[in-house]
Amino acid sequence: MVEKNTYWIPLAIVAILVGGCSYGQCSKDIPLEGTWECTSTWTANIDGKSVPCSVKQQGVCEQNVLSLTGVLSIGDAQWSETAKATCHGSTKALYGKQISNASVPMNDAARRFEQEKLEGKTLSDIAPPDYHVRVISRTDTQFKGVNRDDRTITCTRL
Repeated sequence: MVEKNTYWIPLAIVAILVGGCSYGQCSKDIPLEGTWECTSTWTANIDGKSVPCSVKQQGVCEQNVLSLTGVLSIGDAQWSETAKATCHGSTKALYGKQISNASVPMNDAARRFEQEKLEGKTLSDIAPPDYHVRVISRTDTQFKGVNRDDRTITCTRL
């Protein structure tokens, strides 16, 4: 078994993207609503082994709601993801609540992972209902933030 927080990086990426909504309200000189691509890579300790993990998502932020799609990888296992979340934030932090989140296994490795490591649950089942990300830098074309697990997320405007 592995820790739940190993898998919730997608919501952290949601948090970075949603910053576009909240910053768009707070700072009119940097318009941040729009389409963003976010990525993050990290290593998870699964059964005593270091396993490479990554997520790449594209999101559209409009009227304080973010809609995103992407791919999450844990080792050879891959999931397609879709999510929606509310947008709240300041110049130092981004936070909000999940509206919906769906993770669908893309290969046998992902299906085995859910059965063996998550006891039959999906990644969506273990996603936390809220998020909080500390902003470390931002421009009109890029965000960088750190989630609760100290993982860095980078988002670029498309």
